Amino acid sequence: MNDVEIAGGFAVTGRGDWLGAEPAAETESRLWFASRNRPFLTRLDLGERVSVVASKLLVAPRSARKRRGTVRPVPFSVRGAIPFIELETGWAVMATASRTARIVVGEDETLAVAPEAVVAWTGKRPNGFCPRLRLRDIFIPRKARLRLRFFGPCIVWTEGG
Repeated sequence: MNDVEIAGGFAVTGRGDWLGAEPAAETESRLWFASRNRPFLTRLDLGERVSVVASKLLVAPRSARKRRGTVRPVPFSVRGAIPFIELETGWAVMATASRTARIVVGEDETLAVAPEAVVAWTGKRPNGFCPRLRLRDIFIPRKARLRLRFFGPCIVWTEGG
């Protein structure tokens, strides 16, 4: 079984060399992958290079991995960096805390997404962005609204926040 089947909150595969989480259950011929904290599973069919957030990857064929990297929501800072894995062929199953949306970004469009909501993307690596602080923000501190900006053309998968 070189493919994956999603059923009952589990990603079921055959024995093989897999990238991602440890299986929740196994027999001599099959493996069941699941995540207690992230019960929603999304299958991505990889026809092109897709970058996936490493912590949300449940299972993918190890042969699909091309390289690893990090995205920094705060430019030039390692604080809050998001590790990702580039996958190129086959499929990947992502585990998220809520349902995912697939957003297509056009040629000259930009999409801003909260860093914790990003699941996967195609195209160029996103840039970190924080809106300019106002005078009021100095006297009444608030949490900075960090965003990752994606520049089209690309596809971005996000989960609800």
